[in-house]
Amino acid sequence: MKRILEKILQGTTNHFSWFLPGRLGRLTVFFLKFLFSGVRLETEQAAVFEHLPPDAVVVLITKHKSRLERLFFFTRRQGPALPCPEIGFCFRDFLCQPLTRLIRIFVAHLHYYMTHFKFPDPLGSGYIRKELERGRAGIIPLVGAGTCFRQNNGALTDPLQFLLAMQRTSERPICLVPFLFFYGNPSRTAARRTLGRLTGADPKPSIWYRLFLLLTAPETVFVEISEPLNLKAYIQKPPHAYQSIEGLALTLRHDLLDRITRHRQSLTGPILKPIEEIRQQILTSSRLRVFMRSWAGRRQLSMRQVRKEALKIIDEIAARPNPFVIRIAAGLVNRLLNHMFEGISVNVQGLKKMRRASREGPLIIMPCHKSNMDSIVISHVITRHGMPCPHFFAGKNLAFWPMGPIFRRIGAFFVRRSFKGAVFYARVFSEYIHMLLQQGFNIAVFIEGTRSRNGKLLLPKVGMLATVLNAVKNGACETLNFVPVFIGYDRVPELGSYIHELEGGRKDPENFIQMIKARKLLKNRFGKVYLKFCDPISLQDLARDTGGAVTELTPKQLNALCRDTAGRVLAAINASTVVTPQALVSASILNNPTDVITRSQLQFTFETYLTHLVFQQVDLSESLHVNPVQSFEHVIQYYTRAKYIRCIQKDRSGKGLSWKIKVNPNKRFVMEYYKNNCIAAFIPAALTAMSILSQDSFLFAPPDLYDRYQFLRDFFQNEFNYPPGETPEHQIHKTIDAFMDDTMVVPDPNFPGSYRLTSRGLRKIKSFAAFLRPLLQSYWIVLTTLRFGAKNGLNKAARLKTVQAMGHRMYKQGEIDRKEALSRVNYENALEFYTRNGLTRSGGAEKIACYESEIRNYLSHLSP
Repeated sequence: MKRILEKILQGTTNHFSWFLPGRLGRLTVFFLKFLFSGVRLETEQAAVFEHLPPDAVVVLITKHKSRLERLFFFTRRQGPALPCPEIGFCFRDFLCQPLTRLIRIFVAHLHYYMTHFKFPDPLGSGYIRKELERGRAGIIPLVGAGTCFRQNNGALTDPLQFLLAMQRTSERPICLVPFLFFYGNPSRTAARRTLGRLTGADPKPSIWYRLFLLLTAPETVFVEISEPLNLKAYIQKPPHAYQSIEGLALTLRHDLLDRITRHRQSLTGPILKPIEEIRQQILTSSRLRVFMRSWAGRRQLSMRQVRKEALKIIDEIAARPNPFVIRIAAGLVNRLLNHMFEGISVNVQGLKKMRRASREGPLIIMPCHKSNMDSIVISHVITRHGMPCPHFFAGKNLAFWPMGPIFRRIGAFFVRRSFKGAVFYARVFSEYIHMLLQQGFNIAVFIEGTRSRNGKLLLPKVGMLATVLNAVKNGACETLNFVPVFIGYDRVPELGSYIHELEGGRKDPENFIQMIKARKLLKNRFGKVYLKFCDPISLQDLARDTGGAVTELTPKQLNALCRDTAGRVLAAINASTVVTPQALVSASILNNPTDVITRSQLQFTFETYLTHLVFQQVDLSESLHVNPVQSFEHVIQYYTRAKYIRCIQKDRSGKGLSWKIKVNPNKRFVMEYYKNNCIAAFIPAALTAMSILSQDSFLFAPPDLYDRYQFLRDFFQNEFNYPPGETPEHQIHKTIDAFMDDTMVVPDPNFPGSYRLTSRGLRKIKSFAAFLRPLLQSYWIVLTTLRFGAKNGLNKAARLKTVQAMGHRMYKQGEIDRKEALSRVNYENALEFYTRNGLTRSGGAEKIACYESEIRNYLSHLSP
């Protein structure tokens, strides 16, 4: 009998059901490959294993025990280097075991029990450690019967305690790699748990539902791999180095569960709560309760009255996302976007980086604002790429019936445009933002605060950003990431209303009737949409540069962090701007010194700008990148049909190589909008070019330009966002390199460190400086108004009307030759600048004369 046992057991009793051979039977392998053939695992996800240390012991971590999900890795050995978890901690696998192994396991356990009167422990026997050190991979479930309780069961050992003890005595790193299986659309997990079995919302659906999806809709099943945890580095951290194995195992289990939960929430979103629970959570906040008692005392109100006011404010603000409404809206939005646009260009790599960052904490998505379609496009793209729909910041003006209730159920929360005098409202709103971040919701807020009416990126509105930072300071979350987003359009649907407002017209409030009238926009096509997600900006990194953790910053440091964050977000958006053919052709037309333009003049300017963009590595639209000549021709044809320009001399040769066009004065505002869409890429070149021209010499040295550049930069501080930390000196030298690449300037051999303008370069330099011409004329109009006494005794609205009247008079008299200079936005920015610098107060006549002289000097260099 002993010889028979030794022959069956092959000389050892270490035969356990925890071990499943990587080489299974052919029939089993065939069935498993068929079952998992449609399961998605992105190459980027699988690449996680390739970056592990070469000698690492790999252990997969899953939240729930699932033999089905373990077997998935047995079928993916031919593709990317995925580990095959042959060691299944707490897994008793019998169904897939070869028959000979089943016999050995039964005999070994029976023999061990007859000898020791207990069943063998695979961890305590040393067998599992030996197999792991031989290079076999393992898998550990964290939740479920037979896993957590093992640490209290005498002879058996907790798997995490086992790995920690093994790591402390082993030189090889043990890498724990969490993974998640998703069955069905992850956005549906926001539905109520009672419907989970039907919709796939349950994180652990039944085995029958999983098999049903694998067989009928395998394309809806996918795997996500989380960031690995190096156990060797983990136990060497100061908080962990002195903990006992038992205590450290509990900490490790919680950290792994948090990592898996955050990863799942990054795709599904947190659990949605009813409005009653939201009200209760906000009203029971200790911070708000203290403030409410103080507020009641100051206002001589009862707590019941204050509580009633707070409930009213919460109902006015709060979003009420509904997964069912979101799914219906997704289908309608998809049809709407396909009807209005020719496609959406998205940088998928930026989306993937955003998804990874969402595992660390909430995201604050901060796009620029070009159209009311922005929030719809961004939410649509985010949800289509497997992330939850964010809570979108929206102005209270959009809460009109019936769209307001619909927007709330998609995820919009409504906020007043100004908190001036609304102290109690501001405090309740801060608590609402605190609650969203605490629960892990992503929030989308437009950094500019409102839509850009002139096409440029507006100066940041930091009120919402300050509210978010204060919430983090008060402990709403440990960290978060800011995601700048650029969004642009070939043609903006609301452009007509923007031009009306720029020319001084009144903005009509949003309402249901206006929405019905807007249906005529559906008859048009507006080209492509360009959406770029920039690299996430970590709040921890920003706070470290400012002075430490956010919770330790003083109010002054927090304000500095707020301004610095806003500057970095705007700089990232500007750097990600996609230049379209419409923008480049509009700039080439409007920056021409005369109204009548020949084809050769227009092509010369177009090619000059394109060469500069290519040197600066600015993103170009696909059509402009592939075939710029064809793009140029298409835009000219479209502008001719739309009557933006008209041909006054046709090409007599019939080849289309020679013609003259004239700009329609009434359409200059439209083309100015498109020109401003790309102006950020030309601002350093425009400021440098104007500084060179003001030298009145073909020979110059970079230090000669510093003062002029700084003056122009300060003068237009309300017009442009300058990258934080970049000095004028750096921008000038960088621009001169671009000018040298296009032979606009050349080093002077007689004066080292100096440059000389070429004859062809002078013409190109003027085309860059021409970007500033409308702004200079707008600021001149405001100066002229102030010079004639419109500075005292007038409120802001009355003063603006006076400026508008002066602008129209100067344009009719020929003092101003650019109609786009008659821009209300430019007037407001100029008035704000002059007011801040004391020109609107008594005694400002000398400053007015000084600025007027500077403007006249700059404009003289741009004359034809």
